[in-house]
Amino acid sequence: MLEFVFNAKKRKDDVVKVVVFRDKKDWTDEKLAKNVGLPTMTALMKIANNENFKPEGEACLKLYVGVTPYILFHLAEDNPLKSGKKLYGIIKKYMNADIYMAGVKEDVLEKFLLGIENANYSFDKYCTKKKAEDFDKLETVNVIGAKKPNVEKIA
Repeated sequence: MLEFVFNAKKRKDDVVKVVVFRDKKDWTDEKLAKNVGLPTMTALMKIANNENFKPEGEACLKLYVGVTPYILFHLAEDNPLKSGKKLYGIIKKYMNADIYMAGVKEDVLEKFLLGIENANYSFDKYCTKKKAEDFDKLETVNVIGAKKPNVEKIA
């Protein structure tokens, strides 16, 4: 079962770091830069500019800073449930994910995380032919920079 942890400490084990943007203004958000780390955020933005990354739709850019995988992901606030499902498809192969975000409204955050949780669900009781490596690995999602929404279904 997928577990959501809010404002947990950063991990270094089998983790993908996801930086979620709503628009280009978030690229200069001080809180987001502080949570990610200013040198890392600067490196990410430099690479994003070089790659012509545009935060629109559910745009996604996968890159590495050192040996750590990072994903720049645009949260489409008009359809956060769909954005959550798309992000889950990208991060499900990792054991853990740290999601950094800033300034996301509570109702948008709820739907975004619900999209991740819905995409995680599968009824596998009678799937006897699946091998262990065919199942998703994602166990824990740390949400950094956002308050825990008031929803019982999410963590």
